[in-house]
Amino acid sequence: MLAYIVLITIIIIISSVIYVNANKNPEEYEKQKISSEMEFLESKILDLANMMNNIQTSKYSVTVKELPNQTQENEKKDSSNSQEQSSESSNQGQSGGEENDSSQDSSSQSSTEQDKSGENKKYELELNGVLNENQQIDWNNVKGKVEELYISIPTITLDLYKKNVNKDDILNFNKEYDNLIKVVKNENKEEVLGTLNNLYSYMPKFIQNTSDDNVNKTIVETKSYIVSAYSKLDAENWDVISDDIKKAIDVYSKLLSDTNIDSEKQYSLNKSYVILNEIQNALSIKDKSVFLIKYKNLLEELENV
Repeated sequence: MLAYIVLITIIIIISSVIYVNANKNPEEYEKQKISSEMEFLESKILDLANMMNNIQTSKYSVTVKELPNQTQENEKKDSSNSQEQSSESSNQGQSGGEENDSSQDSSSQSSTEQDKSGENKKYELELNGVLNENQQIDWNNVKGKVEELYISIPTITLDLYKKNVNKDDILNFNKEYDNLIKVVKNENKEEVLGTLNNLYSYMPKFIQNTSDDNVNKTIVETKSYIVSAYSKLDAENWDVISDDIKKAIDVYSKLLSDTNIDSEKQYSLNKSYVILNEIQNALSIKDKSVFLIKYKNLLEELENV
């Protein structure tokens, strides 16, 4: 009897949980979906802007280099030395042993791996710095990324309409993205950066209406002024850049008095504020490389807030 009562109780509890979740899930799902879409859109626009100066916010990247197949190399050596090997057969074993030892030493020092096709590949970690980056823009890659993101725009647009985001803002954002396709095709760096800046300026508006995370809202608004300054870098209009950085500092300062921020994030919060002020102080040098290094460091640190 007791077991029967326990079973009935468990069934009632499970049924209640399923019923409650069934009513909550659609709303929660839509909330999480639009939040993920905004995070996706914001990061993609920022990535495209960074591609204009080949900036990567990760510290290191892995490069793969194909190395000559050792077997083929040995065959070439054997062929070229065939006459010598036949005339000095007594020394062949010794010579071959030395070559094998040398080959093994070289392999262990280069840290190579062999894939399924038998090709030797060498993996290296390379520092993603600003000063040692290639200044040539990979326009084919940029065009591919722009077209790839374009596929997601209609879905994101519909979800923004559902959240009662200002219709004019949504419409103007889509028009601006159409313009991005045009300027990217012409491969004009300054025009592309200007258009990406216009696109990013809508992100604080969209996130204001689709997120409950006040910290994230403040960070995205701060980034909008940082991106604005970054987009003007090639024109070297340092006074306008300085105004944008000041606005970024003013907005970001709101977080310093927020007592609800997790203590683990407090360090990154304070460090980002220091970097922001370093950017402002460094503008007197009027050097693009200095700005880009600090800009890259700031984006990396903001990821931890």
